[in-house]
Amino acid sequence: MRKSAKTTAAETGKPSLAEVGTQLNEAQVTLSQHLYEATVEGHKRLAEVANGFATAKQELDQETAKRAAEAATEYNKAAEQAGNKESAQQILAQAYQNYIKTLEGLNTESCRRLQDLHTQHTAKWVEAREASMKDARGHYVDHLKKVQQIWASLDVESLVA
Repeated sequence: MRKSAKTTAAETGKPSLAEVGTQLNEAQVTLSQHLYEATVEGHKRLAEVANGFATAKQELDQETAKRAAEAATEYNKAAEQAGNKESAQQILAQAYQNYIKTLEGLNTESCRRLQDLHTQHTAKWVEAREASMKDARGHYVDHLKKVQQIWASLDVESLVA
């Protein structure tokens, strides 16, 4: 005579189908918690990258503005020094040319440095995103191993009444 599934599972020391269901539910909850934590961590990484870029860009803008103001100050000094000199017109023209060249140089340098910042930011963003994806994959693999272990512990005979 065949024993009941409950008796068979208890006698073999293997979990019943109900216990397997509970274990699978717990594994799913654990996966959800780990994925949530990994998502929060991933958002923190991406926020740090974005904040780093914003800070570096702000510093670049401030430095460029400071150097442009210094160039304007130099031009104004040259204009004051030219005063009523015979060559005042020529001095002013040369000072203005120097001022324009300085601004053009600042613009070129600022664009190049901004491009470098953007390239660095993109690389850091990709790195942070890849780390998040690696974390998520690791959690999924751990979950699948746990599910495999749970199903492997089940007494198949106990499923057939």
